[in-house]
Parts: sequence; C-alpha cells; structure tokens
Amino acid sequence: MSKTKPLTPGGARHIQLTRVLRENSSRPTPLTATEGELAAEWYVTESHVDREGGNTCLCGQEDIVYVSTIHNVYNDVHLFPLGSECIKRFGIPDLGLTCHCCAKPIYHGNRFVDAYMKGRPLTKHTSILGHAPCVRRTLRRWWNSRSWILRESTIVYFRGMGIELSVDRAGDIDVEYTDDTLTPYVDELIACM
Repeated sequence: MSKTKPLTPGGARHIQLTRVLRENSSRPTPLTATEGELAAEWYVTESHVDREGGNTCLCGQEDIVYVSTIHNVYNDVHLFPLGSECIKRFGIPDLGLTCHCCAKPIYHGNRFVDAYMKGRPLTKHTSILGHAPCVRRTLRRWWNSRSWILRESTIVYFRGMGIELSVDRAGDIDVEYTDDTLTPYVDELIACM
C-alpha cells in the first residue's frame, strides 16, 4: 500500500481536488472562485465504509475507507469517490444526520453510524439511533399486567428497516432479519442494551 502526503494547502493532492471541483463548478468563472465558494456548491449525498479500501479519492489518496458521493446543488453533477478528510478539509456539508430518537446531530466516528455504514450506505434520509441512551430508551420494555411489551413506534421503526422485534416469555427481546448488511448495526444496538 502506498503512502501519500496529507492534504495540505498548496500540496499536489490539494491542488488536484481543487482542480476537480473547479472543473465541475457551476460558477461562470470557476478559476476565480475561492475554495469556500467552490465547496458551497456541494453537499454529501451518500457515505459508506469500504473495508477493502480499493477506492482512490478525487484528490489522489489511495485506499480510502470512508467513501462519499458529493452533489453540486446548481448543476446536478455527482462526484465519487471523495474521502472523509477531503470533505472536512474543504468544509463540504455532510449528510446532516440526526438521531432517530433525540434528533441531535450524529457524525462519522459515531459507533452506530460506523456500524451502519459497514453494511449499508448512509443517505440524508437514513434514520438510525445514534446514541447509547437513545438505544436504551427506544428498546426499553414496558410492563403491562401480563407480559413485557415494546412500544408500537419502536416496532414500526425497526420493521421499516426490515427487522422484526418481539419479546419472548423470559422478557428478552428477540431480533429477526434476513438482510445480513444490517448485522453490524444490530450487533452494536444489542451490545448497548
């Protein structure tokens, strides 16, 4: 695996990515645009983890793991792949994900986001639980006179992902799903309970 220098202002990778953004800009005079003006045209539409690391970022960095697609809001151009460091460096807005439970922002590096991205791509419409207290609150069991029950909203949320939840006689939550891409996320949720 080859090592490349970090994305520093004036460095070859920085220059290459700036060139790519200028070439795909909607601005009438992209050569005179600042980095901030170029970045303001773009936002992340999808992110995923590629554990194989076979992608090369638009800046030239090889073997990137966190891979994103960006979209130009003015001319409808999509660019892929872009690594997370380039997104941060240029200040391109991320997906704007919020936790399904508390609606607080969640970002790459969050254990639930990373677990979800191991199997599935994230989009701005992805609804995941993003904090340990929210997982415990959402999966909290309520007692009625005969048995433990799950809230209907919790069952509906997981059913929308293709996950069936039920409570067995011992009061433990049973989780069933057929899509193996959900396993890392489900494992992280279960570890939190």
